[in-house]
Amino acid sequence: EDDNPIAHPFGNKLKTQYPAEQFTAARSILAVLMKLLEVSSAMATSDGNANNVDASPQITTSGKSKMATGSPKQKQHKPLAPLLSTPIRNTWVECISLCLALGSSLPGNLRTDPYTFVNKMLEISNWNPRSKMAAGGVRLAALQVVGRVCSLNIDLAKRTAPYAWEILQCCHKGLLSGGAGEPGHRAACVKTACCVVISCRKVASGVRGGDGADSFSVPGAMEERAVQEGIKFIKRATSDKYPEVRLGAAMFAGLIAPMLIRNIPTGSLSRNGGGRDNEELATPLAWLEEGTQFG
Repeated sequence: EDDNPIAHPFGNKLKTQYPAEQFTAARSILAVLMKLLEVSSAMATSDGNANNVDASPQITTSGKSKMATGSPKQKQHKPLAPLLSTPIRNTWVECISLCLALGSSLPGNLRTDPYTFVNKMLEISNWNPRSKMAAGGVRLAALQVVGRVCSLNIDLAKRTAPYAWEILQCCHKGLLSGGAGEPGHRAACVKTACCVVISCRKVASGVRGGDGADSFSVPGAMEERAVQEGIKFIKRATSDKYPEVRLGAAMFAGLIAPMLIRNIPTGSLSRNGGGRDNEELATPLAWLEEGTQFG
């Protein structure tokens, strides 16, 4: 087990151990798993006529078979897209993340590229929810993969932490999605945002040579534009109509709070010329106050 893991509010932990053996088939399996995105999208948008079973033979009372008449009552339900099933989607997300983790350190063409993969998943997550490509749970699956990759181990955390601003932007856009009358996608956006904040804190604590548990303040763990996007994300998520999203927003605010405290060098205010505006900008708790002022 990890000596000092930072527990994820939804049950996951950042693990720092690396696999003892290299998984050379990671890239090949990853390519096969990615085909499920296309299959799920195609199944969700198909009309189901090709799978019509109305022409199957039926046994009559006389013992002879005859063809079905094709009445509407005999039509079979359209098969469910794989990624719309929560167990299948969660298993797919875990397999994708493990392939990235086990293949990111392989040499040459065997290596998996987490940077390219994360960018691709963010692109899919930003698709129009009403488009055919985004049907079948594809957007939700891509969003969950990003969050899982951020929280799987410290190596992937180091690779995804520089994308904190892009990931938070993607999650913020996801909150603006109307969805289908349920909070699933919005709750996943908040969970993914929590994962990237934890990865940034873990990476910053490792760089400084500490475990991050003895100090509440973690200044500099996220770049300024990512912090500003996080504050906007808090304000939007806390005003959501679904209680699941608001609960996740409160967790996110608690996780990002240590990163909102800044170290202001002594004399920086005098060098900037003073004034009320500069004084507010130079206040170490200015971001923290802005990020916690929500209803």
